[in-house]
Amino acid sequence: MAVFVVLTAVCAAESEPKRVLVIHSFGSVAPPFTTHSIAFETELVEKMGKRVDLDEVSLDMARYADSTLQEALVEYLQKRQSHWQPDLVVPIGSPAGVFVAQYRDRLFPKTPILYTGMDRRRLPPDALKKNATFIGENFDLPGFVEDILQIAPATKNIAVVIGASQVEQYWAAAFRKEFETYANRINFIWLNDLSLDQMLEKTRALPPDSFIFLILLLRDATGVTHNADEALQRIHAVANAPINSIFQHQLGLGIVGGRLYQAELEGIESARIAVRILNGEPASSFQPRIVGPLSPRYDWRELKRWKIKEERLPPGSVVLFREPTVWDNYGGWIIAGVSFCFVQAVLIF
Repeated sequence: MAVFVVLTAVCAAESEPKRVLVIHSFGSVAPPFTTHSIAFETELVEKMGKRVDLDEVSLDMARYADSTLQEALVEYLQKRQSHWQPDLVVPIGSPAGVFVAQYRDRLFPKTPILYTGMDRRRLPPDALKKNATFIGENFDLPGFVEDILQIAPATKNIAVVIGASQVEQYWAAAFRKEFETYANRINFIWLNDLSLDQMLEKTRALPPDSFIFLILLLRDATGVTHNADEALQRIHAVANAPINSIFQHQLGLGIVGGRLYQAELEGIESARIAVRILNGEPASSFQPRIVGPLSPRYDWRELKRWKIKEERLPPGSVVLFREPTVWDNYGGWIIAGVSFCFVQAVLIF
């Protein structure tokens, strides 16, 4: 009888859905973070089905970065855990990662953590010591300039579009430092102290031999929050210079291309590790993983618009969005027509 009771309890525990708490850095529409989170949640639900109970909390760090508000969120999470204890915590984006690492002892001392959707350098050194792992990026900052110079070697000015939230201030400083190498060759025009409307005015009247590099735009200098992809499209509509950015999903929205990081794949790979953790493998058994960029790929329409020759592209580059030629559209009909005429001529003569 005792054995039956134990087995019944074990089976009941195994049949209960696994609880996953996703902690978002920003709101519901904040690419590339939402690109990552949608891919993560879609893959997780597909693999786990009804066996997962997914809950979400947002820090909304584009608007609310005050430490007192973070303390209020800690208290809120402590209270809700008396009713709902997660089996896995997944912070997405560096603000969420830093938050979880800072308050882990108070919030999730024994719960496995999967840090994802962030650059490895943003995570505190000791964050992975206690049943935690990481799947994210390691951005090659000078590589973004090299991509521009590869296809536009005459470039003398690069206008840098980035917002003014805390995470954007961090990256503005990091990029400035890495770009010092090019100070004798490139004039960097930083737009982080402007509103989006002012950025639009600047990018429509850049000097010759300019390029635009969009890093991130979550909140501009006036405090207005933005969808970075929509901002990219608005800049593209008025810009008098080609644009590059960082992420794969932005190809097709107005950027030329180059090495592009894979937010969607990162989300999918994170979900696959999450499934294994939920099935009993320790988070600490997984080595931290860097999801690198794709091989160079470009938008044919932007290459054509800015008169960038394909010969300048790195070997092995992929060119997307080619517009079909007359031959592509009607080649079969042309061959059939010529063949028919040839046969008719043979029959006649």
